[in-house]
Amino acid sequence: MNAIALQKKELRENLRKESREARHQAIHRSHAPHVSAPNYSLNEQLIELLTRIASSREKALCWASFQALQGEPDLKWVSQRLSDLIDWVYPRIENDQLVFYRPGPVPQFVSGKWGVLEPTPDPARRVTDEKIEGILIPGMAFDAFGNRLGRGAGFYDKALARVEEKNSQLIKVGVCFESQMMEEPVPVEELDISMTWIVTESRCLRTGSSRTGANAGAPRLHPSVGAEGLHANNQQDRQDE
Repeated sequence: MNAIALQKKELRENLRKESREARHQAIHRSHAPHVSAPNYSLNEQLIELLTRIASSREKALCWASFQALQGEPDLKWVSQRLSDLIDWVYPRIENDQLVFYRPGPVPQFVSGKWGVLEPTPDPARRVTDEKIEGILIPGMAFDAFGNRLGRGAGFYDKALARVEEKNSQLIKVGVCFESQMMEEPVPVEELDISMTWIVTESRCLRTGSSRTGANAGAPRLHPSVGAEGLHANNQQDRQDE
């Protein structure tokens, strides 16, 4: 294991410890983090961003979301609110790969190998990589450069690299709480995939990046904005294109 991998392992262990302590405190306050005010604000930020992205398209977008693990943002409100604008698909692990399925008319999910709720193969149908235009991505930690610390298995990084081979314009949105944003850069390796956007309950941060791990240069950072500032960022995006 190289030095960067060791740094990531130590960081994950520290974050898991902090997460356990936070859950313990939440239990004593008689409420769970995933139904908190920050989760609601994060959903609103994300709805505003995705609505803006979808407004320039003539047909529904195809985006991947996820079923939250404990401590991750719960995005059910996003998928419900944007069901007319976005055709939602969800990840499923098959043959040690993260692939994406469109749930049936009545979505059915079962607990997978790692405890994550996955769409059942029947009636869900697998969606080919080239049809996916954007992916909402959880993580243990992120930084302002768009770097992400996953749980260590590499499923998302491998899937993102594979989907980007089919769609070079793939939009990768890291989704986390503000408490998961690191002040120092997240340690990254060659195959780690960075985010295009990061959304928290407080801001939508555009990194403008399609970088990969250690090959990353300095990111093009847009101002950190709340939902009310997205219009200004949109004008800047058009100038940059």
